[in-house]
Amino acid sequence: MLIRNIVRAFASALLLVSALHVNVASADEGNGRNRLVIGGVGNVYFINDTQLVGSAAGTFAALSSTIHSFVPQGDGTYKATLTHNFLAANNGFIITDDVMILVPVKGRPDVYSFQVDYTVVKSGHGLDGYEGQKFKSQGLVDLKNSVAEVRYDGVIYSNR
Repeated sequence: MLIRNIVRAFASALLLVSALHVNVASADEGNGRNRLVIGGVGNVYFINDTQLVGSAAGTFAALSSTIHSFVPQGDGTYKATLTHNFLAANNGFIITDDVMILVPVKGRPDVYSFQVDYTVVKSGHGLDGYEGQKFKSQGLVDLKNSVAEVRYDGVIYSNR
């Protein structure tokens, strides 16, 4: 048990260190739009069946989420629709509408791997103009213990 916890802590630290290479918005030479390289990790906790909150490292410092639908697909997978609110350390924010696909992890009841496709619907406070842009995340969720670990990444461009 102790060794598993040590390995888990080391793996989490390694993910955190690899996520801290995030770039801040910079001018894109090709079209003059601001480019934002998104990357990081997060720990997410269920408040109830539809509300989640989390801490993050990387581009974002915190997040909240609302699950709008959670539909079984007949093959053991689920499809969910969500809204996320991401907050950066400088109070910049991005709000997204999302689709999540969950796949059961063999041998681990109530544990699913997932991928989320995010679409920015609103942004502001220094992260202005990214509406319509997309990025992704992957992770694991333990529905029995109401926790998830996520790694998000992508490149988005401002519309301004």
